Amino acid sequence: MTSNPTRDVVLFGDPEGVSQVLQAGGTALSPRIAALCAASIRKSQHAQMAQLAEACCVQLLIQPRPADAGYSAFRSTLQQLGPSLGICNSYSMIVRPDVLAVFEKGIANLHGAPLPEFRGANPVEWAIIRDETLAGATLHWMDDGVDTGPIIARETTSIGMLDTWQDVRRRVRALTMPLLRQALPSLLSGSASATPQDETMARAFPRRGRSDGTFSWGWPARDIYNLIRALVSPHPGAVPDDGKDAGVSLSAYLSPAEVLALKRRNLPSSLQHNRLALQPLTIPDPVRGGHSAPLKIPFLLTHSRASADREPVGGGVIRLDGWYQSTFTCSMSAAPAIRRQALTLIKNVMSTEFALSPAPNYRRSSTW
Repeated sequence: MTSNPTRDVVLFGDPEGVSQVLQAGGTALSPRIAALCAASIRKSQHAQMAQLAEACCVQLLIQPRPADAGYSAFRSTLQQLGPSLGICNSYSMIVRPDVLAVFEKGIANLHGAPLPEFRGANPVEWAIIRDETLAGATLHWMDDGVDTGPIIARETTSIGMLDTWQDVRRRVRALTMPLLRQALPSLLSGSASATPQDETMARAFPRRGRSDGTFSWGWPARDIYNLIRALVSPHPGAVPDDGKDAGVSLSAYLSPAEVLALKRRNLPSSLQHNRLALQPLTIPDPVRGGHSAPLKIPFLLTHSRASADREPVGGGVIRLDGWYQSTFTCSMSAAPAIRRQALTLIKNVMSTEFALSPAPNYRRSSTW
Protein backbone atom coordinates (compact mmCIF):
# COMPACT_ATOMS: atom_id res chain seq x y z
CA MET A 1 0.00 0.00 0.00
CA THR A 2 1.37 3.42 -0.89
CA SER A 3 0.93 6.35 1.43
CA ASN A 4 -1.33 9.21 0.51
CA PRO A 5 0.36 12.46 1.57
CA THR A 6 -2.98 14.10 2.25
CA ARG A 7 -4.00 11.30 4.60
CA ASP A 8 -1.42 11.53 7.33
CA VAL A 9 -3.38 11.24 10.60
CA VAL A 10 -4.23 8.05 12.51
CA LEU A 11 -6.88 8.14 15.24
CA PHE A 12 -6.48 5.79 18.21
CA GLY A 13 -9.38 5.18 20.59
CA ASP A 14 -12.74 3.59 21.30
CA PRO A 15 -15.99 4.50 19.49
CA GLU A 16 -16.80 7.36 21.84
CA GLY A 17 -13.28 8.81 21.85
CA VAL A 18 -12.80 8.61 18.10
CA SER A 19 -16.25 10.07 17.44
CA GLN A 20 -15.40 12.98 19.68
CA VAL A 21 -12.18 13.72 17.79
CA LEU A 22 -13.98 13.43 14.44
CA GLN A 23 -16.66 15.86 15.57
CA ALA A 24 -14.14 18.33 16.98
CA GLY A 25 -11.92 18.19 13.89
CA GLY A 26 -14.71 18.50 11.35
CA THR A 27 -13.83 19.13 7.72
CA ALA A 28 -10.25 20.14 8.56
CA LEU A 29 -9.53 16.67 9.93
CA SER A 30 -11.64 14.23 7.94
CA PRO A 31 -9.71 14.44 4.59
CA ARG A 32 -6.44 13.79 6.41
CA ILE A 33 -7.42 10.59 8.22
CA ALA A 34 -5.34 7.63 7.06
CA ALA A 35 -6.74 4.98 9.43
CA LEU A 36 -8.49 4.32 12.71
CA CYS A 37 -6.88 2.11 15.33
CA ALA A 38 -8.67 0.02 17.97
CA ALA A 39 -7.31 -1.96 20.91
CA SER A 40 -7.27 -5.74 20.53
CA ILE A 41 -8.18 -6.12 24.22
CA ARG A 42 -11.56 -4.41 23.58
CA LYS A 43 -13.14 -6.80 21.09
CA SER A 44 -16.66 -5.64 21.93
CA GLN A 45 -15.80 -2.26 20.41
CA HIS A 46 -14.45 -3.54 17.09
CA ALA A 47 -17.78 -3.62 15.22
CA GLN A 48 -18.53 0.02 16.05
CA MET A 49 -14.98 1.03 15.21
CA ALA A 50 -15.30 -0.74 11.85
CA GLN A 51 -18.45 1.28 11.13
CA LEU A 52 -16.63 4.52 11.94
CA ALA A 53 -13.74 3.53 9.68
CA GLU A 54 -16.14 2.73 6.84
CA ALA A 55 -17.83 6.11 7.29
CA CYS A 56 -14.39 7.76 7.00
CA CYS A 57 -13.52 5.58 3.96
CA VAL A 58 -10.38 4.29 5.68
CA GLN A 59 -9.26 0.97 7.09
CA LEU A 60 -9.48 -0.13 10.71
CA LEU A 61 -6.27 -1.34 12.33
CA ILE A 62 -6.30 -3.51 15.45
CA GLN A 63 -3.30 -3.11 17.74
CA PRO A 64 -2.24 -6.53 19.08
CA ARG A 65 -0.37 -7.07 22.30
CA PRO A 66 3.41 -6.78 21.76
CA ALA A 67 3.90 -10.52 22.31
CA ASP A 68 1.22 -11.48 19.76
CA ALA A 69 2.24 -12.81 16.35
CA GLY A 70 0.47 -10.01 14.49
CA TYR A 71 2.27 -7.14 16.20
CA SER A 72 5.04 -6.80 13.61
CA ALA A 73 2.51 -6.78 10.78
CA PHE A 74 0.52 -4.10 12.59
CA ARG A 75 3.57 -1.87 12.87
CA SER A 76 4.51 -2.51 9.23
CA THR A 77 1.05 -1.47 8.07
CA LEU A 78 1.40 1.78 9.99
CA GLN A 79 4.78 2.41 8.37
CA GLN A 80 3.31 1.84 4.92
CA LEU A 81 0.61 4.41 5.62
CA GLY A 82 3.32 6.94 6.41
CA PRO A 83 1.35 8.97 8.97
CA SER A 84 2.86 12.11 10.44
CA LEU A 85 0.43 12.63 13.34
CA GLY A 86 -1.51 10.42 15.70
CA ILE A 87 -4.40 11.54 17.91
CA CYS A 88 -5.44 9.28 20.77
CA ASN A 89 -8.62 9.56 22.85
CA SER A 90 -10.01 6.94 25.26
CA TYR A 91 -7.57 4.23 24.26
CA SER A 92 -7.01 1.21 26.51
CA MET A 93 -3.55 0.03 25.40
CA ILE A 94 -0.07 1.46 25.76
CA VAL A 95 1.46 2.72 22.52
CA ARG A 96 5.04 1.48 22.54
CA PRO A 97 8.07 3.56 21.45
CA ASP A 98 8.47 1.50 18.25
CA VAL A 99 5.00 2.62 17.15
CA LEU A 100 5.55 6.20 18.32
CA ALA A 101 8.65 6.31 16.13
CA VAL A 102 6.48 5.81 13.02
CA PHE A 103 4.86 9.24 13.52
CA GLU A 104 7.02 12.16 12.43
CA LYS A 105 5.18 14.74 14.56
CA GLY A 106 4.21 12.30 17.31
CA ILE A 107 0.97 11.14 18.91
CA ALA A 108 -1.14 13.51 21.00
CA ASN A 109 -3.12 11.78 23.74
CA LEU A 110 -6.18 13.05 25.58
CA HIS A 111 -5.95 11.92 29.20
CA GLY A 112 -9.07 12.15 31.36
CA ALA A 113 -7.42 13.85 34.34
CA PRO A 114 -5.12 16.73 35.25
CA LEU A 115 -1.47 15.97 34.55
CA PRO A 116 1.00 15.43 36.06
CA GLU A 117 -1.05 14.86 39.24
CA PHE A 118 -3.07 11.90 37.96
CA ARG A 119 -1.10 9.69 35.63
CA GLY A 120 -2.29 6.18 34.89
CA ALA A 121 -5.64 4.39 34.79
CA ASN A 122 -9.01 5.16 36.40
CA PRO A 123 -8.09 8.77 37.21
CA VAL A 124 -11.64 9.93 38.05
CA GLU A 125 -12.17 7.06 40.47
CA TRP A 126 -8.79 7.64 42.09
CA ALA A 127 -9.48 11.37 42.46
CA ILE A 128 -12.71 10.69 44.37
CA ILE A 129 -11.17 7.95 46.50
CA ARG A 130 -8.31 10.29 47.43
CA ASP A 131 -10.77 13.07 48.34
CA GLU A 132 -9.47 15.43 45.66
CA THR A 133 -11.38 18.55 44.66
CA LEU A 134 -10.30 18.74 41.00
CA ALA A 135 -10.70 16.50 37.97
CA GLY A 136 -10.08 17.41 34.36
CA ALA A 137 -8.60 16.56 30.98
CA THR A 138 -5.10 16.99 29.56
CA LEU A 139 -3.89 16.84 25.98
CA HIS A 140 -0.23 15.84 25.87
CA TRP A 141 2.37 14.33 23.58
CA MET A 142 3.05 10.65 24.13
CA ASP A 143 6.56 9.57 25.00
CA ASP A 144 8.05 6.31 26.27
CA GLY A 145 6.43 6.73 29.69
CA VAL A 146 2.78 6.53 30.74
CA ASP A 147 1.11 9.98 30.63
CA THR A 148 4.50 11.65 31.08
CA GLY A 149 4.86 13.65 27.85
CA PRO A 150 4.75 17.46 27.43
CA ILE A 151 1.38 19.14 27.99
CA ILE A 152 -0.35 20.83 25.03
CA ALA A 153 -3.55 21.91 26.83
CA ARG A 154 -5.29 21.24 30.14
CA GLU A 155 -8.72 21.97 31.61
CA THR A 156 -10.07 21.25 35.09
CA THR A 157 -13.46 20.88 36.76
CA SER A 158 -14.45 20.64 40.41
CA ILE A 159 -15.42 17.50 42.33
CA GLY A 160 -18.30 18.07 44.73
CA MET A 161 -18.80 16.09 47.92
CA LEU A 162 -21.99 14.51 46.54
CA ASP A 163 -20.53 13.54 43.15
CA THR A 164 -20.19 9.94 42.02
CA TRP A 165 -17.62 8.92 39.43
CA GLN A 166 -20.35 9.17 36.77
CA ASP A 167 -21.10 12.80 37.69
CA VAL A 168 -17.44 13.74 37.43
CA ARG A 169 -16.91 11.72 34.25
CA ARG A 170 -19.76 13.60 32.55
CA ARG A 171 -18.16 16.94 33.40
CA VAL A 172 -14.75 15.76 32.24
CA ARG A 173 -16.25 14.64 28.93
CA ALA A 174 -17.90 18.03 28.55
CA LEU A 175 -14.45 19.63 28.84
CA THR A 176 -12.87 17.55 26.12
CA MET A 177 -14.82 18.87 23.14
CA PRO A 178 -13.85 22.56 23.59
CA LEU A 179 -10.30 21.48 24.47
CA LEU A 180 -10.01 19.45 21.26
CA ARG A 181 -11.58 22.16 19.11
CA GLN A 182 -9.09 24.67 20.44
CA ALA A 183 -6.05 22.42 20.09
CA LEU A 184 -6.70 20.54 16.83
CA PRO A 185 -5.89 23.40 14.40
CA SER A 186 -2.39 23.81 15.83
CA LEU A 187 -1.89 20.03 15.96
CA LEU A 188 -2.87 19.64 12.31
CA SER A 189 -0.68 22.55 11.24
CA GLY A 190 2.29 21.33 13.26
CA SER A 191 2.47 24.53 15.32
CA ALA A 192 1.26 23.20 18.69
CA SER A 193 3.41 24.26 21.62
CA ALA A 194 3.86 22.11 24.72
CA THR A 195 5.25 22.43 28.22
CA PRO A 196 7.22 19.69 30.04
CA GLN A 197 5.42 18.21 33.02
CA ASP A 198 6.50 19.23 36.51
CA GLU A 199 7.90 16.01 37.95
CA THR A 200 7.69 17.35 41.49
CA MET A 201 3.88 17.27 41.14
CA ALA A 202 3.71 13.86 39.46
CA ARG A 203 1.67 10.97 40.87
CA ALA A 204 0.92 7.69 39.10
CA PHE A 205 -1.95 5.30 39.82
CA PRO A 206 -2.53 1.67 38.76
CA ARG A 207 -5.55 0.25 37.02
CA ARG A 208 -8.19 -0.74 39.56
CA GLY A 209 -9.63 -4.24 39.72
CA ARG A 210 -12.66 -5.79 41.41
CA SER A 211 -10.66 -6.69 44.54
CA ASP A 212 -9.66 -3.03 45.01
CA GLY A 213 -13.22 -2.21 46.10
CA THR A 214 -12.93 -4.02 49.44
CA PHE A 215 -13.04 -1.99 52.66
CA SER A 216 -13.38 -2.47 56.40
CA TRP A 217 -15.97 -0.83 58.65
CA GLY A 218 -13.01 0.12 60.81
CA TRP A 219 -12.05 2.71 58.18
CA PRO A 220 -13.11 6.34 58.77
CA ALA A 221 -16.60 6.94 57.38
CA ARG A 222 -15.24 9.57 54.97
CA ASP A 223 -12.94 7.00 53.33
CA ILE A 224 -15.80 4.49 53.05
CA TYR A 225 -18.11 7.16 51.62
CA ASN A 226 -15.54 8.17 48.99
CA LEU A 227 -14.91 4.56 47.96
CA ILE A 228 -18.64 3.86 47.58
CA ARG A 229 -19.31 6.92 45.41
CA ALA A 230 -16.21 6.19 43.32
CA LEU A 231 -17.47 2.68 42.49
CA VAL A 232 -21.24 3.00 42.02
CA SER A 233 -22.95 0.96 39.28
CA PRO A 234 -22.10 0.06 36.56
CA HIS A 235 -18.83 -0.44 38.46
CA PRO A 236 -18.95 -3.53 40.70
CA GLY A 237 -19.37 -1.44 43.86
CA ALA A 238 -17.58 -1.29 47.20
CA VAL A 239 -17.58 -4.48 49.29
CA PRO A 240 -17.21 -4.61 53.10
CA ASP A 241 -14.95 -7.36 54.36
CA ASP A 242 -16.45 -7.72 57.83
CA GLY A 243 -19.63 -7.10 59.86
CA LYS A 244 -23.26 -7.73 58.93
CA ASP A 245 -22.77 -6.53 55.34
CA ALA A 246 -19.68 -8.66 54.60
CA GLY A 247 -19.47 -9.62 50.92
CA VAL A 248 -22.45 -7.46 49.93
CA SER A 249 -21.70 -5.05 47.09
CA LEU A 250 -22.70 -1.45 47.85
CA SER A 251 -23.17 -0.36 44.26
CA ALA A 252 -25.61 2.55 44.77
CA TYR A 253 -24.77 6.00 46.09
CA LEU A 254 -25.01 6.32 49.88
CA SER A 255 -25.03 9.67 51.66
CA PRO A 256 -22.66 10.38 54.57
CA ALA A 257 -25.60 9.86 56.95
CA GLU A 258 -26.37 6.47 55.40
CA VAL A 259 -22.71 5.42 55.62
CA LEU A 260 -22.58 6.51 59.25
CA ALA A 261 -25.80 4.61 60.00
CA LEU A 262 -24.34 1.44 58.46
CA LYS A 263 -21.17 1.93 60.42
CA ARG A 264 -23.17 2.20 63.66
CA ARG A 265 -24.87 -1.09 62.81
CA ASN A 266 -21.56 -2.83 62.11
CA LEU A 267 -19.33 -1.04 64.60
CA PRO A 268 -21.54 0.65 67.24
CA SER A 269 -18.70 1.48 69.62
CA SER A 270 -17.32 3.97 67.08
CA LEU A 271 -20.30 6.29 67.73
CA GLN A 272 -20.20 6.17 71.54
CA HIS A 273 -18.50 8.23 74.24
CA ASN A 274 -18.79 7.54 77.93
CA ARG A 275 -22.51 6.83 78.49
CA LEU A 276 -23.83 8.49 75.35
CA ALA A 277 -24.35 7.10 71.83
CA LEU A 278 -25.05 8.83 68.54
CA GLN A 279 -27.74 7.29 66.35
CA PRO A 280 -27.66 8.71 62.80
CA LEU A 281 -31.00 8.87 61.03
CA THR A 282 -31.67 8.60 57.33
CA ILE A 283 -34.60 10.31 55.64
CA PRO A 284 -35.66 8.38 52.51
CA ASP A 285 -36.72 10.28 49.43
CA PRO A 286 -40.04 8.70 48.39
CA VAL A 287 -39.59 9.69 44.73
CA ARG A 288 -35.90 9.35 43.91
CA GLY A 289 -34.79 6.98 46.66
CA GLY A 290 -31.71 7.45 48.81
CA HIS A 291 -31.30 10.17 51.40
CA SER A 292 -33.50 13.23 50.89
CA ALA A 293 -31.01 15.64 52.50
CA PRO A 294 -27.49 14.29 51.83
CA LEU A 295 -25.75 17.35 53.31
CA LYS A 296 -27.39 16.74 56.68
CA ILE A 297 -27.06 14.03 59.32
CA PRO A 298 -30.15 13.99 61.57
CA PHE A 299 -29.40 12.15 64.81
CA LEU A 300 -30.78 10.94 68.10
CA LEU A 301 -28.88 10.71 71.35
CA THR A 302 -29.36 7.63 73.52
CA HIS A 303 -27.57 6.08 76.45
CA SER A 304 -24.89 3.79 75.06
CA ARG A 305 -26.14 0.75 76.94
CA ALA A 306 -29.80 1.32 76.08
CA SER A 307 -31.65 -0.90 73.68
CA ALA A 308 -32.20 0.41 70.16
CA ASP A 309 -35.86 1.25 70.79
CA ARG A 310 -35.22 3.10 74.08
CA GLU A 311 -36.54 6.64 74.25
CA PRO A 312 -33.86 9.16 73.12
CA VAL A 313 -32.44 11.79 75.46
CA GLY A 314 -31.87 14.35 72.73
CA GLY A 315 -31.42 14.92 69.04
CA GLY A 316 -30.47 17.36 66.33
CA VAL A 317 -28.95 17.84 62.90
CA ILE A 318 -25.31 17.94 61.81
CA ARG A 319 -24.75 19.97 58.63
CA LEU A 320 -21.87 19.15 56.29
CA ASP A 321 -21.83 22.41 54.30
CA GLY A 322 -18.15 22.90 55.16
CA TRP A 323 -17.02 19.46 53.90
CA TYR A 324 -14.07 20.80 51.89
CA GLN A 325 -13.31 23.43 54.53
CA SER A 326 -13.07 20.60 57.09
CA THR A 327 -15.88 22.08 59.21
CA PHE A 328 -19.41 21.25 60.26
CA THR A 329 -22.23 22.96 62.13
CA CYS A 330 -24.84 21.42 64.36
CA SER A 331 -28.11 22.25 66.10
CA MET A 332 -29.33 20.16 69.02
CA SER A 333 -32.12 19.87 71.55
CA ALA A 334 -31.21 18.21 74.86
CA ALA A 335 -30.93 18.91 78.57
CA PRO A 336 -27.84 20.96 79.59
CA ALA A 337 -26.05 17.99 81.14
CA ILE A 338 -26.67 15.90 78.03
CA ARG A 339 -25.56 18.73 75.76
CA ARG A 340 -22.12 18.87 77.39
CA GLN A 341 -21.61 15.15 76.87
CA ALA A 342 -23.07 15.33 73.37
CA LEU A 343 -20.67 18.11 72.40
CA THR A 344 -17.71 15.87 73.17
CA LEU A 345 -19.30 12.87 71.46
CA ILE A 346 -20.21 14.73 68.25
CA LYS A 347 -16.82 16.42 68.02
CA ASN A 348 -15.12 13.04 68.42
CA VAL A 349 -17.33 11.35 65.84
CA MET A 350 -17.04 14.08 63.24
CA SER A 351 -13.28 14.39 63.71
CA THR A 352 -12.61 10.64 63.64
CA GLU A 353 -15.11 9.67 60.97
CA PHE A 354 -15.11 12.68 58.62
CA ALA A 355 -12.03 14.77 59.58
CA LEU A 356 -14.34 17.72 60.39
CA SER A 357 -14.22 20.24 63.23
CA PRO A 358 -16.93 22.65 64.43
CA ALA A 359 -17.13 25.78 62.26
CA PRO A 360 -15.33 28.76 63.86
CA ASN A 361 -18.56 30.74 64.34
CA TYR A 362 -20.64 27.97 65.88
CA ARG A 363 -20.64 29.53 69.37
CA ARG A 364 -21.76 32.91 68.11
CA SER A 365 -24.65 31.36 66.18
CA SER A 366 -27.45 29.23 67.49
CA THR A 367 -25.38 26.10 66.89
CA TRP A 368 -25.53 23.80 69.86
